[in-house]
Amino acid sequence: MSLTSFEVRDIRTHKTLYQENSKHKIYLFSITKMFLSYVLMNYLDLDETFQTKIFYDGIIQDKVLKGNLYIEGGGDPYLSPNTLLGLSFKIKNSLKKIQGQLFIKHYHFPKMEMISKEFPAEDAYNTSLSPLNFNWNRLPKNSIISFSEIETTEKHVKDMPINNSEDVSKNYLEFLLNNIFEKKNLKKQELHMLFIEKSPPLLAMIKNLMEYSNNLISEALGYKLIHKQFPEERDKKSLDKKLKQLMEKEVSGLTFDKASGLSSQNIMSTKHILDFLQKNYNSLIKGESFLSIFPAKSYANLKKPFQIYTKTGTAHFAISIAGYLITEKKNEIIFSYSNYDPKKRILLSKNPNNQKLIKEAELFYKEAKKKEEDFILKIFHQY
Repeated sequence: MSLTSFEVRDIRTHKTLYQENSKHKIYLFSITKMFLSYVLMNYLDLDETFQTKIFYDGIIQDKVLKGNLYIEGGGDPYLSPNTLLGLSFKIKNSLKKIQGQLFIKHYHFPKMEMISKEFPAEDAYNTSLSPLNFNWNRLPKNSIISFSEIETTEKHVKDMPINNSEDVSKNYLEFLLNNIFEKKNLKKQELHMLFIEKSPPLLAMIKNLMEYSNNLISEALGYKLIHKQFPEERDKKSLDKKLKQLMEKEVSGLTFDKASGLSSQNIMSTKHILDFLQKNYNSLIKGESFLSIFPAKSYANLKKPFQIYTKTGTAHFAISIAGYLITEKKNEIIFSYSNYDPKKRILLSKNPNNQKLIKEAELFYKEAKKKEEDFILKIFHQY
């Protein structure tokens, strides 16, 4: 049996206009990214970046490296084949020959083979994470890659996860540099910096994850956030615990588990969601409006099209949305709406490959999405 929880509130008067079960705790899923973004903006510089570094040992004479090359990842979720191609051009511009080999310089960024055991391991959104990521750690459908760790001769039906991205990134860069490597077994020596490749700045990454809900970006940013607070901590379980404590301290009413929201343990009451939206409606964080990170969605099927600024959270047997809206009567409101079936959500989280439940969930989504849209249209016209 599905349940519904919602609340609509006037921003200026703080008056609740319409509510049902607003004290119930709902599944957040990707709505978690809204809270993560808020904490990131408060704790990190908005121009903060991830860095991928290239080192060498030995000496360079006449553009010949008499030593080895090293790649160190810093957890950059944007690291892509194009990034590595650009790095290979920079290296070839500086070096015409490398006598040694390419090695991974290990960095203390956490690794995981998948984000959540609640969801199928083969689904691309349930991605891996490592210091060296590769192409969002997914192999796109209809692609053929035929080097090293990833080999396939058939086109895929859907995106596939990459669970060994460190090796894939290293081997892809090696592939791109193959014509200048001699691959001699040389003794490893003291390291020197050659290049640093930077990701887009924090604010751009936040806006990306708010609009496209990329789980890899969220998890990487979550660990970057907690690493900044505890730079000497190496244990992943300890980092997870500290991140949970920080998020729950900064966001009242939040029960936190995964930075991406890919967990049924990420929950919060509808009322607390609206309290958060109310508090931060006009807030400026380091000169940046919090509202500006929300993606705008247009409802153009009406005589009078309108936009809402929201974050959504969706999984099997759960659909939620929260954000801001200017109504037909020009009133500014905040709202949160959720429709979910807790019993079936729990059953599927314990057996994520249950095809019968997955088919039921697909039907649930269609019906719940229609109810959500009807709800939004109603509050747009009524308030």
